[in-house]
Amino acid sequence: MTYLLTRRGGRGVRLAVVASAIGSVGFFTGCGAGTDAPTVVTPSRDVVTSAPPVTALPSTSDTGVGTCGADLGFGPTPGESTRSHRFGTTAQVDDADTGAGSDVVKLSVTVRAPRVVSAVAEDAPKDGYQYVAVDLSVTLNSGDSTYIGSIDSFSVLDRQGNRCDYREATGAIPAAQEWKDGDLSPTKKTRKGSMVFQVPIAVDVSSLTVAFLRGLGDTATDRWTD
Repeated sequence: MTYLLTRRGGRGVRLAVVASAIGSVGFFTGCGAGTDAPTVVTPSRDVVTSAPPVTALPSTSDTGVGTCGADLGFGPTPGESTRSHRFGTTAQVDDADTGAGSDVVKLSVTVRAPRVVSAVAEDAPKDGYQYVAVDLSVTLNSGDSTYIGSIDSFSVLDRQGNRCDYREATGAIPAAQEWKDGDLSPTKKTRKGSMVFQVPIAVDVSSLTVAFLRGLGDTATDRWTD
């Protein structure tokens, strides 16, 4: 390495350093240094790093659930004697277990087509599932009084006949719109509301069946389909 000291006009000193890679190597070699000068690698401006592999989201079929499977083992199930209706139709139902003649409870039951609800504020469905609401209306036409329940009176079934889980107070629908079980009487003739069920996303909502039972037993008196 060579230092060159120059003076210009007595006004200052300028120091210039002239360095030569070849000269530097020769200087250190002549001094008997036994090591080579380190190699400096200047990184490029664009540094490329390897990103972790992207894991694809599971498809609907990969969620692994294509049928309902209710945790509860009871609820109305359609049988040979069950009457069939289309969604939106009002069925006239007699409860023969309540007596005879004018004492027989006669009901008008209307079931709307199941619909997917997505506004969940409190309790989200399990992975691979969605919430489906069914709008119901039951009116007492004659008879003294009768009790209309929830899962003991209504059930939602998939195409294979498996019952879907009834979910209460999920926040999927406003609380004021939820079905409330209770008595029907001359002073409270009609009950309306929506029941929410947990249904696999892979299940076609239009293939669901809603069953209704008024009275004793397990076999539904009526069912509604698309």
